[in-house]
Amino acid sequence: MEQILNLIKNEEEQKVEKRIFPRFPFSYLTFKMKTANSQGQVFEVVNISDTGMQLCLKNGGHHLTPSTEIKGALHWKNAELQSELKVEWVKGNKLGLSFLSSKEFKSKLRQFLSLEQVALCMQNIKETGLELELPQNLKCWVRSDGPCELFVWAHSHGELSRFEFILFNHFIEWQDGRGLQTGRVIQKRDLETPLCSEDEFMVSLDKNFDPDKLERARTLIANLHDGHLPETIRAFVERKLRFA
Repeated sequence: MEQILNLIKNEEEQKVEKRIFPRFPFSYLTFKMKTANSQGQVFEVVNISDTGMQLCLKNGGHHLTPSTEIKGALHWKNAELQSELKVEWVKGNKLGLSFLSSKEFKSKLRQFLSLEQVALCMQNIKETGLELELPQNLKCWVRSDGPCELFVWAHSHGELSRFEFILFNHFIEWQDGRGLQTGRVIQKRDLETPLCSEDEFMVSLDKNFDPDKLERARTLIANLHDGHLPETIRAFVERKLRFA
């Protein structure tokens, strides 16, 4: 897994690095498009922010084109949010959309994507019962669909070696021998390998770690239920975030 820590470039004192993670096969965060006569297709939400989202249609095709305005509902477990959007780009079965937002919608979106809601939708991948090909040194993986993922890795002798925390486009990493660093995800693409599907993240690292990113991560960890993280892993992550 040396490719996980592959340095791409160093420009204006800001490093851009590549990280490769296993990919979960589907998302519980979906968007159901509304047509003139009925509810239309259901898309999986790949990424989402306060300005827009990236969707993927797993089955069938669509006729959406750039600049088209659409309506529909975001669904995430028991939460729902009616939305109006504009198609910005289309690449096969994937498309990017921007929210046509009012002040009232922005307030509802912040609640829909609140840290409390993210924590509520987190799940421990190893407890799902799905037969996924996972790296042997991946000790723990909890995720909340598009917005959040936490990966915890271990050395071959069992001691925890590093973790990566992705919250929207925020990135936090602690690595044994390297310490803590923060950054932001600037690009993400799917990789298809002979054994499994993976995501490649391009991460722009901060020159100095960002205390706001760390505080949001600490808040989310505090909101997780006991079943999400083994206590030893929770204590490990909290300790590394707290001593920054």
